Amino acid sequence: MLSRILGKSISLRKSRVAFAVVAIMMGASIAGALVTTSMNVNEKVGVEFRQYGANILLVPESDSISVSIGNVDYGSVTEQKYIEESDLPRIKKINWSANILGYAPYLYSVVSVGW
Repeated sequence: MLSRILGKSISLRKSRVAFAVVAIMMGASIAGALVTTSMNVNEKVGVEFRQYGANILLVPESDSISVSIGNVDYGSVTEQKYIEESDLPRIKKINWSANILGYAPYLYSVVSVGW
């Protein structure tokens, strides 16, 4: 009985059934596209940001000394302090520890080269 009612309903209203099928197909394809896009977006953004290099720079606190003679200011000289090697594993304990893949310590210094 139910199959006979459904059969007559489908045969009499073919345009409505076709419209419903097309709407369901469009909805499923849009949902699939959105899921695929959202799954790949995090990975692609991460790859792009890794190309820029480090985004966290840790610098030890140091004192600066202003150098001036008379009214002429020559900038400041910074007392260099260093991060101890024993403190480097503490980097993995900051808020973004899940996003830290590794760390590379660098020693920056200003030098003068004479020829």
